[in-house]
Amino acid sequence: MSTTSSKRERQKARRADRLAEARAAEKRAGVRSRMVTAIGAVVALAVVVGVGFLLVQGSDASLGVDAAIAEGTALPTVPQAGGDTAIGMTAPVVAGQDPDGGAVTIGGEGTAQAVVFVAHWCPHCQEEMPLIADWVADGQLADGVELVAVSTLHDPARPNWPPDEWLEAEAFPGEVLVDSDGTAAEAWGLSGTPMWVFTDADGTVVARSSGQIDADRFAEASALAAGPET
Repeated sequence: MSTTSSKRERQKARRADRLAEARAAEKRAGVRSRMVTAIGAVVALAVVVGVGFLLVQGSDASLGVDAAIAEGTALPTVPQAGGDTAIGMTAPVVAGQDPDGGAVTIGGEGTAQAVVFVAHWCPHCQEEMPLIADWVADGQLADGVELVAVSTLHDPARPNWPPDEWLEAEAFPGEVLVDSDGTAAEAWGLSGTPMWVFTDADGTVVARSSGQIDADRFAEASALAAGPET
């Protein structure tokens, strides 16, 4: 073998070694890049989860207002079948506050009421809420009947929190009673949301429904609450 040929072989071997080293370095850099990306994603996720946890932990399920107070005999829950024994009963008086701290009362003598119990995370409540505004705008609420929503079953970790902002965004056309601890729900026999209870001016339950209702049922029940003069 000539000296020139031997030199070329050594040069070729060195080029092969350098190429192999370059490829190995490129591979190591790719692995480091993927590791950094993965670590960054994990850190970002941890930050998002941590911030969300802190926000939920810092949420006040009472919306910053006093708990409601109930007086009177509690209504039974709405039966799945058969007659509703709550019809004809005197509804308990529940005194509470709206999200701004104003006084709101359901039950009692003086004013007929259409009361709807809603949960901010309830899909059926979300479907029905915009319809209620339409019913009222269309004149389906009988004269002299007061419309009240009872915001209950609060859960800061679930959708549409806080509920007062949800109800405001839906332009609910009535008063809102905050029932963060379930006092009103227990007193009026809540079995699920939405639940409608219609009372006349004497505070007597004249109609009650668990689940969504339609415009005809709303108009019929509010007419019962208003009394024969309507």
